[in-house]
Amino acid sequence: IRILETQSFTPDDENGCYWIVSKNPASGTSGLIAIRVAPSHRNEKLIHKILKNTLHLFSDLMEKQSDHSAYEQLKEEHEQITQALRDSEAFYLSLVETLPQNIFRKNLAEQFTFVNGNFCQTLGTKPEDILGKTDFDFFPKELAQKYQRDDQRVISTGVPIDTVEAHLTHDGDRIFVHVMKTPARDADGHIIGIQGIFWDVTERKRTEEALAYERSLLTALLSNAPDAIYFKDIESRFIKCSNALARRFGTEDVNSLVGKTDADFFSPEHAQRALQDERRIITTGEPSIGITEKETWRDGTESWVLSSKLPLRKEDGTIVGTFGISKDISMLKNAEEQLARARDLALESTRLKSEFLASVSH
Repeated sequence: IRILETQSFTPDDENGCYWIVSKNPASGTSGLIAIRVAPSHRNEKLIHKILKNTLHLFSDLMEKQSDHSAYEQLKEEHEQITQALRDSEAFYLSLVETLPQNIFRKNLAEQFTFVNGNFCQTLGTKPEDILGKTDFDFFPKELAQKYQRDDQRVISTGVPIDTVEAHLTHDGDRIFVHVMKTPARDADGHIIGIQGIFWDVTERKRTEEALAYERSLLTALLSNAPDAIYFKDIESRFIKCSNALARRFGTEDVNSLVGKTDADFFSPEHAQRALQDERRIITTGEPSIGITEKETWRDGTESWVLSSKLPLRKEDGTIVGTFGISKDISMLKNAEEQLARARDLALESTRLKSEFLASVSH
């Protein structure tokens, strides 16, 4: 507080008034103090003393008011910050407790410092029985060592981990989980531990393994079967073929057949007949089983196959193409033709012989 101006005036003969104009530097507000002095005390030394004492008293009062206002302001700001922190914590807890994933945090000593409800459910225990403990308190030694090796790699490199790994439930069941681990940092950016999230992908993993097994069986069949096996789309284009069919088409690269049609290998007449047959199968859903057919190639050569064609369906039953198997029976067909010719010759010979004997007997 500082005095800006002091002046005196005498509104009448009996009363005198001295004014102190003051300003509070903290709030920027100004005040005006009036000091009335009786005529008997109007001497300069006494008036100066009165003004000085009054100024000290006023200064103390203003400081107390200023300190109280500052305290009230700080208190209000503190309450606002505290409420914001409560809201933020409530939002965070609501988020981590609502998510279906398991969420946890560990410090540099590998001790759990936070776990959500799903994590507790996975371990079959309460948060207070987990916090402060390590993986070795809940998992077999080999598994706990593996988890902590991953943790230390994240801590030492700062690089997150995203992988699928084996996990044991509290019932001892072996499941597969998708795990993501990242470094946990303080406000200054220093790594103070790790934080992780994982969820059960056992069903997906088993499905993938089943698909991989079925794919390996199909690959083994297509690679080693001596017969021509193929799959075609709705436009009768090859989408998968066996090695035997690729060799019949003059190539060792089965992938080079993808997207091609019978018209790329057979005569137009034969390719058109095959296309019509496949369109009938797609339209009616009726297969062609055990059909003997002659193939005419683009160079004019002919071959014979025993062919079966069926509709290719999706899981919901929708027809999306055809698939089939053809067994080359050209040698068998040639043998049958030779046998037929030999039989015809034998019959003709028998007929001639009978006629000759008949003529001789007469």
